[in-house]
Amino acid sequence: MARRRGADHRRCATCGRARRSRIDAEHAGRRGVTVTTIVDLQYRPEDRSRLMRAALDEVRDGGITPVVGQTFPLADAARAHHAIEARETVAKTLLVSD
Repeated sequence: MARRRGADHRRCATCGRARRSRIDAEHAGRRGVTVTTIVDLQYRPEDRSRLMRAALDEVRDGGITPVVGQTFPLADAARAHHAIEARETVAKTLLVSD
């Protein structure tokens, strides 16, 4: 969504893109549009790093268990990517080696 933010500036906020669509932030900037993702709005970079370390510590210590919806052999990586893009998966999808 693009929205006026003052007389001469617009903002585009994005949240979740299921397709491989990409917004060129530099091109948008030349047109007076600031692109902001949901991650940019949630936490400062130093907070993201701290929270990621805490989450990984919890995983290591068994306090958080990732939910794996499906696995694919590494040789079937293309099929796994197709399933994700076709929205045929739930939770996390893992590629596993033999």
